[in-house]
Amino acid sequence: MQSHRGITQFRCVQTHTDISNQAEWHPDFARIRGHVANAIANQIEEAVRLGLFKPGDKLPTQQAIAISLGFHLNTIFAAYREVARRGLIKGFARRGTFVIECGAPTRS
Repeated sequence: MQSHRGITQFRCVQTHTDISNQAEWHPDFARIRGHVANAIANQIEEAVRLGLFKPGDKLPTQQAIAISLGFHLNTIFAAYREVARRGLIKGFARRGTFVIECGAPTRS
């Protein structure tokens, strides 16, 4: 995210706005600063807010992101847990993690 004269601009990982396969999306390693899980969670939230992932879309597997970034699976798990806490995604055993409607109630 860059700010110039009070205007916030988001730098997207993808080079085009139409993602044909959301499973190919992954957080940008170069943008990870500070607490890794929170930085990844922020990038996932940004992708949802920008419409790269819409309600009902399946996110890439945690293992795929861990492998692509070279981080431990527990780090990615913590990032997904944080995004779920923010009310943007919901994980289902053996099905995957999906974007939910903004403001939809989440139950543990």
